[in-house]
Amino acid sequence: MIFFVSCQSPSEKIVDDFKKVEKSLDKANANIEDANNQLAETVQIDSALQVLNKEAGSIISYIETVKENIKELSGKIDTDEGMDNLSASNTIMFEQKNADTIFKALKNFKNLALSNCEQDSTKEKINTRFSYVNGPKKEMSMFFKNMPAAATLTLLSKFQNDIKFTQGIILLSKDKKG
Repeated sequence: MIFFVSCQSPSEKIVDDFKKVEKSLDKANANIEDANNQLAETVQIDSALQVLNKEAGSIISYIETVKENIKELSGKIDTDEGMDNLSASNTIMFEQKNADTIFKALKNFKNLALSNCEQDSTKEKINTRFSYVNGPKKEMSMFFKNMPAAATLTLLSKFQNDIKFTQGIILLSKDKKG
């Protein structure tokens, strides 16, 4: 709850902290993608896994486009200006209904991922990673309500991280199996 309260009145320090977390997530996402690509070379990719990977790529790309739209609307392309902008997130996420689209896609991805694994421990990791998609729609919308652009970008990067992490644990479970 502190997270949401602090986001409603952004300060320069909070915005800086969100930018640091987003940068860290972006680096982690790149590292996970590299590891997933290396692991994919050692695993038999069946048609179900191909569908999962295609869906993952589609959602990650969609989220990246939403992030770029937020940056543009908030006034930040290559600078830090506008990262405390609250209206950019509200416009992009609510008025344009991107929050609903993203949560629906994440829920579908979670279910598709669960159908791609046999091990209970892997399923548990996926359920834990995507626990936020199980809440009521109203609760999920609170993720972005009056959130500064920097926080929204960080949260969207976290969603991309969840997808890439999930791809990795599924690949790893198939690698151990084979």
